[in-house]
Amino acid sequence: MLAALGSVDAFEGAGLKEYKEKAWAKLCDFTHGGSAQIQRRLTRDEVRSNYSDDEILAVLSSASALSWLAAAGIADLCGDSELVDKIGRAYETRLRGAV
Repeated sequence: MLAALGSVDAFEGAGLKEYKEKAWAKLCDFTHGGSAQIQRRLTRDEVRSNYSDDEILAVLSSASALSWLAAAGIADLCGDSELVDKIGRAYETRLRGAV
């Protein structure tokens, strides 16, 4: 699937394959009962969510970036280059506003 997406203009240079290679194991660790999920649910005295604000922000930022990339890819597949550009500009504006 990544090879097919890599051939779509909107994904060119997006680093989707590289992102998957770097993040996939960790993401699976959080979602499929891996050690990261267990470590973030155990405190000294109880079982509860135990994520730092930085960890939450990192996951939300990553999910946001992938969502924008998916939206641009869908627009590109529909042949709507104007929407691809609009999505790209909106994302860049959002990044500048988040800093």
